[in-house]
Amino acid sequence: MLHHCRAKPYIILEQGNIEVTEHVCTGHAETTLVQQASRIYEKDFLITCTLYTTVVPCVVCSGAIYWANIGFWNKH
Repeated sequence: MLHHCRAKPYIILEQGNIEVTEHVCTGHAETTLVQQASRIYEKDFLITCTLYTTVVPCVVCSGAIYWANIGFWNKH
């Protein structure tokens, strides 16, 4: 996940899938990253972030990203 408030965007979090390693059925990288970001940062900060993925997120992950307001300013 990138933060864009400074002149040069910088990475604030990285995450991979933990489904197999941690035996968590909802352990997609996106949901895990959203959980981490929500614990660390406030929604006002997450609005200015962009989440990059290697494939299109599933419906559950897309919902988590939406409700966390990640990159919400890009959607309008």
